[in-house]
Amino acid sequence: MTDLSDLVRPGRYPLSSRYDPTWLLDLDRGPNPLWLLEDLAGTLELRPGTRIPYLGSGKGATSVFLAREFGAEVVAADWWIASEDATADFVEAAIAWHAAGWWRFLWEVTELVEVTSARLGADAWEDWLLWARAGAARGPEGARANEPVIEMLTADAGEFLSFALITARKH
Repeated sequence: MTDLSDLVRPGRYPLSSRYDPTWLLDLDRGPNPLWLLEDLAGTLELRPGTRIPYLGSGKGATSVFLAREFGAEVVAADWWIASEDATADFVEAAIAWHAAGWWRFLWEVTELVEVTSARLGADAWEDWLLWARAGAARGPEGARANEPVIEMLTADAGEFLSFALITARKH
């Protein structure tokens, strides 16, 4: 069982470590989204007032993070999450299986953007596994949702599963 204190990792994720792991697990829809976003944010030019239209924002953890940590103006929407539920989460608090090179090519071939960075998250599968174990420990529903993910990640051992982190600038 993963202890919640294991999910606070200021050495690796200093910004994300300011957020309550329980809050994030309650909003959970997959691997820790703040870890992924904090890793990706290093390649973005985020400043106060940056406008971000965010489709597929889930329950809003990353929208809150972008607004709080970078002063971004986020317009968030998700097909699967009712706007009232997401709004309640904002008030209360705000995967692709291809290599980074494949995504770089897919984006560049459109000639609409200049890809500024395309890479795999360093040891992202281990972060995902740690997060899935914490979710599984939160009760029968968490276990039911996360056990297949834990089995998949354990079997893969970082050979294929990761996260492609891509940033681009509009031409």
